[in-house]
Amino acid sequence: MTDYDPLEAPVIGTYQMQSVFCIEYCGQRGTAFAYHDEQGTYIVTAKHVIKNAAPGDRIGFRTTSETYLATIKDIAFGATHADVAVFSSDDLDIEGLIMIEGTPELHLGQRLIFLGYPHGLASLTPSPNPIPSPLARSAFYSGVISYGDTEVIILDGFNNPGYSGGPIWAKSEDAYGPLLVGLISGYRREVKEHSAVYRIEEGVEVPIDNTYSHANSGMIYAVPRSSIFKVASKLPSRNAPYASQRTK
Repeated sequence: MTDYDPLEAPVIGTYQMQSVFCIEYCGQRGTAFAYHDEQGTYIVTAKHVIKNAAPGDRIGFRTTSETYLATIKDIAFGATHADVAVFSSDDLDIEGLIMIEGTPELHLGQRLIFLGYPHGLASLTPSPNPIPSPLARSAFYSGVISYGDTEVIILDGFNNPGYSGGPIWAKSEDAYGPLLVGLISGYRREVKEHSAVYRIEEGVEVPIDNTYSHANSGMIYAVPRSSIFKVASKLPSRNAPYASQRTK
C-alpha cells in the first residue's frame, strides 16, 4: 500500500490517454472511450451524443489528419435517465489496449480527473497513435443523487460542451494506475431566479425584465461505472480482446 491522499489527483498515463476519442454523429460532437469486460472491448459515450444511433450507422472518429468513419456493429443504450451508450464496430482496431481493473473507493471531496474534447479542442501533447490527445479537467466528488430510474454522481467543478461521454478517473489506493469512476454526462444550469441580468440605473442595480444568463452552476452530472457495465451487458458483440492489469 502507498500513502493515500484523496486530494491528490490521479496520474493519467498513456493507456488512459490513448483510449479516448473525439467523436461526431449527426452534427453532435462529444467524447468516447474504450473499455472492456470479460468478452472484449467496447466503446462508451454519453447517450445524448449519439442519440438514435443504430447498427449500420457511421460515427466519425477524429484523427490528426481527418475524420475516420466507423460503422456501428451493435449498440445498447441506458434506461430513460441513464445517459450512457455503448457500441462495437469492426472498423476500429483497438487491440492491445491495457486498462487497470478495480473498483475505486470514493470519498467526499476526493479529487477526480476527467478527459475529453471541450468545444472540439485537443491537446498538443504527443499521442502514441494518430488520435489527438484529450484535454483534462479536475473536479471533486460531491455525492450521489437519485434521478428518475437511475443514480447520478454529482461532481463539484466546471464542465464544458464536448466533454460529454469522457471518462472520469480516481486515484487508486494501491500502487497501480487510476480507476474508472464513470463518464461525464452534462452539468446543471442555475435556475432563472438566480440568473437575472442587471443594468445600472443611477448607481443602482436593476434587473432587466425577461432576461437571464444561462449560467453554469458548477455541478457536473456523471454516470457511475455500474450503469456503464449494466448497459454493456446488453451488447451482443465486442471488439478485439483486451489486455488487463488486475488490482483486486
